[in-house]
Amino acid sequence: MASLCLQFLGSIPTLPQDVWNQIVYDSSGNVRPVAYQQQSFAVYYSSLATINIQPENIGQLGFSFMWLAFGFASAATFVFAYLTVFHGKEKRKLHLAVTAAAASVAIVYYAMARAQGWTALSQDNPVNGLGPAGDLTSQASYRAFYWARYAMWIFACPLLVWSLCLVAGASVSAIFALLIVTASWVATLLLGALSKSGSRWGWFIFSGLALGLLLIGLLGPVRKRAYGRGDITGITFTYLTFFLMVTWIGYPVVWVIAEGTRSISVNAEVLLYAILDVLSKLLLGFGILVSEPVYGSYLSSSADVIDSKL
Repeated sequence: MASLCLQFLGSIPTLPQDVWNQIVYDSSGNVRPVAYQQQSFAVYYSSLATINIQPENIGQLGFSFMWLAFGFASAATFVFAYLTVFHGKEKRKLHLAVTAAAASVAIVYYAMARAQGWTALSQDNPVNGLGPAGDLTSQASYRAFYWARYAMWIFACPLLVWSLCLVAGASVSAIFALLIVTASWVATLLLGALSKSGSRWGWFIFSGLALGLLLIGLLGPVRKRAYGRGDITGITFTYLTFFLMVTWIGYPVVWVIAEGTRSISVNAEVLLYAILDVLSKLLLGFGILVSEPVYGSYLSSSADVIDSKL
C-alpha cells in the first residue's frame, strides 16, 4: 500500500513556485482558506491533462509549404544533375557542389514534411497559473524548433560559397577562410536559437559579424579576382553575389521575428524560411550553372569540338 502511494505521489508533476504562491497566498500575503486551496489544486492538476502538453507547432498549411519546397528542391536537383552530365571535367566540381546543395534541401524538407528533424524548446515567458480572478490561464509552454534546416544550411551554404569562389577563380586560402566564416554564421545562429533570451542576442551579434565578413570577402578580394578573369566573369560574379547578399540577409531578419522574439507563428516561420531556401539555394544555384562563365564555356568548348570535326 505504501509503495502504491509513493508511486502515485511520484507521478504528480512538480508544482511551479509561482503557481503555489498564487494558490496558497492572496495579494496581501495572507494564507487563503483551505477549501480555496484544495479547489485550486484540483483545478490545476486536472487541467494539466489538456494544458501545455502539446508544443506550438505547424498545422496542415505548414506541412503544405514543406512539401512544396521539397518538390522545388527535387526538381532542381534533377535539373542540376542533368546539366552536370553535359559539362566538361574542368567544371564538374562546381556542378557537383550546386547539385549537392539542392539535394540537401530536398532531403531536409522531406524529413520536416514527415514531421521529423524538430524538437520542442521552452517558451521564454509561458503563462501558466491563476489569473487575477482566480481562473487558470495558460499558453503553450513549448515551441517547435526545426533543427534540421540548420543541418542543411551548414552543409549547403558553404557549397554555394565555394561554387561562387570557383567561378571567380579565388585562391585556396580565400576559399578556406570564407568556408569557415560561412559555417560560423550558421553555427552561431543555431546556438542563438537554442539559447535562452539572455544570451540569444549575443550569438545573433556574432552571426551578424560572420555574415558581414563573408559579404566583405566576396565583394572585396574575390570580386577583384573575378574581374581578373575578364569583364564577363566579373560582372556575372557581382550579380550573383548581390543576389546572394539580398537573400541571405533575409535569414537574420526572419530569425529575429521567429527564433529570436518568437513573435510569429511556426506556420509563418516555415513559409518565410522556405521562400528564402528556394531563392538562395535553388534559384542562386541555377543562376550559377547557366551563367556565361560556366555555361558559356561549355557552349564554346562544344563549338570548338564541332569545328574540329568539320
